[in-house]
Amino acid sequence: MRMLEIPCRKSTAMASWLLTCKQCSQVFTHSQVGQKLVDYLFPEKPKFPPEGLERECPNCKTKGVYQRNELKYER
Repeated sequence: MRMLEIPCRKSTAMASWLLTCKQCSQVFTHSQVGQKLVDYLFPEKPKFPPEGLERECPNCKTKGVYQRNELKYER
């Protein structure tokens, strides 16, 4: 019996945690989600300090302080 070959699409894009710039509204990557299946299915937001985390927008170079609840998950 011959196995049926089904082409599969391979994607190099990883799931990511994203932030939106408060100045220019450009979405940028905060960090990648882990590479294990459980990380992908049940992602946990990265920890932030209570006062927030300062990040620089790669588009407009404006620095902003972000809170953990501003993270968005994208597969």
